[in-house]
Amino acid sequence: MNKKSTPTLLLIIFALFLLILSACGGAEQAVEEAAEEAPAAEVEEEAVEEAMEEEAVEEMMDEEAAGDFSADRSEGDGVSPIEPSSGSKAEPTRASAEVALSTADEEVRVVEEVEVEKVVEVEAEAAADRAEVAEGSQLTAGEIDDNEFWDDYLLYLRQFDEAEYIFVDVVERHVVQVTDANGLPVVGEQVDLQVGTQVVASRHTTSNGELMIFPNTLDLPNSNGEIDVVLAETGDAITVTFGGNQREWELRSQSYSSGAQTQLDVLFLIDGTGSMADEIEQLTDNMIAISQQIDALPAQADVRYGLSVYRDQEEPGAIESFEFIDDVQAFTNQLEQVEARGGGDYPEDLVLGMNTALNNSWRVENTVSLIFLIADAPPHLDYNYGYTYADNMTWAAEKGIKLFSIASSGLDPQGEFIFRQLSQYTGGRFIFLTYGEEGPGSTGDKTDVNVNPEDYTVEALDELIVNIVEEELANLSQISAE
Repeated sequence: MNKKSTPTLLLIIFALFLLILSACGGAEQAVEEAAEEAPAAEVEEEAVEEAMEEEAVEEMMDEEAAGDFSADRSEGDGVSPIEPSSGSKAEPTRASAEVALSTADEEVRVVEEVEVEKVVEVEAEAAADRAEVAEGSQLTAGEIDDNEFWDDYLLYLRQFDEAEYIFVDVVERHVVQVTDANGLPVVGEQVDLQVGTQVVASRHTTSNGELMIFPNTLDLPNSNGEIDVVLAETGDAITVTFGGNQREWELRSQSYSSGAQTQLDVLFLIDGTGSMADEIEQLTDNMIAISQQIDALPAQADVRYGLSVYRDQEEPGAIESFEFIDDVQAFTNQLEQVEARGGGDYPEDLVLGMNTALNNSWRVENTVSLIFLIADAPPHLDYNYGYTYADNMTWAAEKGIKLFSIASSGLDPQGEFIFRQLSQYTGGRFIFLTYGEEGPGSTGDKTDVNVNPEDYTVEALDELIVNIVEEELANLSQISAE
């Protein structure tokens, strides 16, 4: 190369160098612009990945809800199950989904635990309050004898229009007392109500030798307003005239001989549904004390105890029935097994419960027969058994069984009305638990039932029931002493 060409070469090299520098500068600017756009691209990519992960989670949950994916296809349909780990995003997506689900489950679990703890805490506080109320308290109750305060009861019947019930026309009531030659009551004996030679109804006398006749409830063909009341044992009879002013009658039998044995059948009919849980334990304790006190009465009666527990038609073991037994300790053991459970709606199956109780092995003849119904809800009136609670109370009267209804806290006006019907028609009394300022379970004289405060007094429930039993046995004790 000659010297003349050397400058030219150098000039060319220098020009190339400038071109290279210019090119490098443009690349650097491109790199800077790419660097500025990278975050946006990453955000967009992350958004796409999150959407794919959410879709994968939904698909996974759908697959879990549907069961095993491979079980949805037969081996010959040509479609193979997708392997859970296939694809570049499969494993990270499942990991993300598991983390998300785990976190969500943990949050839900924590919330549920907090809510459960709150509920348990509230229930514990309520139980403590009930225990505090019950401690040192005893169940107290008032009683009303609607047959004694008859005018008040008729007024109550006329004014009541709050709820559904079965109408039984008791406005005209005749009371017949059956006595022997010495004027002592004839207890637990069959009395037939006859028109001519036709028996239209039968009753058994109660502990005071009485029976009640409600002519408006009887089918009396060609009676001319009269009915013969006949003591089946001896044939002694009187004629009762309806529609007049006389409402009390005596049928005295000169030939009747009263038995010497004092017999008592007492059955406890208990609403065993969940709403009774707070009171069943206290009531059970009271009934145990009652049975023990009855067993120790000086009358030395031949006492048997029966028990029927009812709930609702749909409940498993809705009816529990125990035959009469004379062993007070065995009866106590039965009471202690009563468990309050079930009862989703308010009314309960008293109709079947009472019918079951009436079909126990009552001795009836020469026996004081008592049922103590303890409940806080009216009967179902929509169950079709082919009979009603009104039929039950008629059958109780036929056997001479007095029913004493004990209304627990929470009984509504419908329940009160029906309970009073049951007691009045069978010659029993309506009893209602009372309470103090602390509410149900505490001792006091407050009540929610519709009774005249001048018609009742308050006493301990167990003492009240024992006094009732003692009164019922008094006539038989007098007879036994003759």
